[in-house]
Amino acid sequence: MLLTFGLLSPNKGIENVLQALPAVVKKHPDAVYIILGATHPNILKHHGDAYRIMLQQLVRKLHMGEHVIFQNRFVELKELGCGSIG
Repeated sequence: MLLTFGLLSPNKGIENVLQALPAVVKKHPDAVYIILGATHPNILKHHGDAYRIMLQQLVRKLHMGEHVIFQNRFVELKELGCGSIG
């Protein structure tokens, strides 16, 4: 399982992970990449949800829909089980 969490914005490189995912899945067919987080408010204000939509389109283009889960919500560290981080 791979996980990205936090506010989504282009500087996180999520598209790079998605581009590498087919190679990962080839070696680990049960791999799943969870993209957990709402789009950053500043990105939403200026660009809407275009970044998230681009990521979703990339997943479809790469035929990785079975291996990527989008959760469009903000999650506190406590919910992730990382209460002692920070």
